[in-house]
Amino acid sequence: MRLYHRIISGGLVIAGLAAALLGWDEKKEWDVNPPTSAIVRQEELVSGNGINPPRAVNIESTYGSKVGRTAQLYVGALDDTGIEKAILYEDGEPVRQLDNFVALDLVDIVETQPERHTYWFEVEDKDGNRVRSVPTTVAFSANMEDRVPHSVAVRSEYGSKVGRTARLYIRALDFGDNAGIAEAALYEDGKPFKKLRDFVAIDLIDIVKTRPGEHTYRLSVVDRGEHSVTSPSIKVSFYP
Repeated sequence: MRLYHRIISGGLVIAGLAAALLGWDEKKEWDVNPPTSAIVRQEELVSGNGINPPRAVNIESTYGSKVGRTAQLYVGALDDTGIEKAILYEDGEPVRQLDNFVALDLVDIVETQPERHTYWFEVEDKDGNRVRSVPTTVAFSANMEDRVPHSVAVRSEYGSKVGRTARLYIRALDFGDNAGIAEAALYEDGKPFKKLRDFVAIDLIDIVKTRPGEHTYRLSVVDRGEHSVTSPSIKVSFYP
């Protein structure tokens, strides 16, 4: 028995946009093994005239080729005129149509029996060009695999020495079965400073000080499986 449900790819999209806007080297600073199929694999033109067809059509399992009950599939495709249809296939059969698809999405698949399935992603543009990704295979153990949050970190965007305002970029990722951050809190000088409600993947926090001083910050998160992880601490000196 399997369940399919599409989830909002906000964490991934926001993380990418934030990295671009803030000038970060995402791969260097936050290497979480991003999908690489668009670079090392070649999609297949299934039908159409082949003039400016969709490109970078790819699919990857973000949790790897062996999972517990839950697989998260990253699907992506680019086209200059827009994607008209986007369909996920399992073992050669269409299992999910992604409405209003733009560039990328994340799809969760839950399998309650030990199974091995092959997936590919197929898109069609407005000119009728249909392009298929290279397949990827995922083996489900059907056992609950509740992973520990990773990439838990905090960084001062304005550096270690600021004026009155420090902007802290914080991040925590949680994958696998029962994934999700249940609690997130920012600590200042070892004491709870700000509780982050509805935290998903990343956030930006501005801190304003009216007196000179050095302060230490760290991020603490607890996931739905009650795993607690704390980031390394950073120091910020304020010179208002």
